[in-house]
Amino acid sequence: MNSKALKLAHKIKSNFSTWAEALVCAWAKIKLQSQLRKGVASFSFIKKNGEVREALGTLLFDTPYISTSKKVSPWHIVKFFDTVKNAWRSMDIRTLIK
Repeated sequence: MNSKALKLAHKIKSNFSTWAEALVCAWAKIKLQSQLRKGVASFSFIKKNGEVREALGTLLFDTPYISTSKKVSPWHIVKFFDTVKNAWRSMDIRTLIK
């Protein structure tokens, strides 16, 4: 997990003013994805409209995520299956609260 976080931080460091900020963001993404892969994770983030959203999500779901776009997701997007809404959702890791 340590090497993944360092590789991601190097990749995204130009988006931040300091190396520390890039590393914090990289660790947040790696840790959240790890929790989602293990089971249901509880986390909060700020939606685009400014609303705080509490989510229960997982990556352990029978139906795979099927993108409707041919674009590659940006580094800051985390996809997850929302167990409350019963649908695939995504969030910006830079807006993660807890």
